[in-house]
Amino acid sequence: MLLDKIPVREVRRRLNLSGTSILRRWLAQYHKEGIAGFNTTRIYTNMLKQDKTKITKSVKDDKDKSQQELIDEVTALRAEVAFLKKLKALKLKQRT
Repeated sequence: MLLDKIPVREVRRRLNLSGTSILRRWLAQYHKEGIAGFNTTRIYTNMLKQDKTKITKSVKDDKDKSQQELIDEVTALRAEVAFLKKLKALKLKQRT
C-alpha cells in the first residue's frame, strides 16, 4: 500500500509511529470517506479497550461521561489532529 508513492513503512518511520496498523486504518478511512471521515464523532474501540471495530459515540452529554471516557475521547482526537497535520506537511513537502 502506498501513499503518494511513499511506502507505508516509510511514512510510519517519518511520523515516528510504533507500527503501521494505525496508519493503514487511517488511510482506509481516508480513502473511504475522504477528509470528512476524520471530522466525525466516531472513535476507535481500541482506544476504549473494547472491540477493534469502530463504534458510534454514545449520545451522553460530556457532563455524564466518566473521566476515563473523556480522556479517551481527547486522546483519539489528538491522534487524528496529529496525523492530519503530518499528512499535510508530507504533501506540502512532496510538492516542493
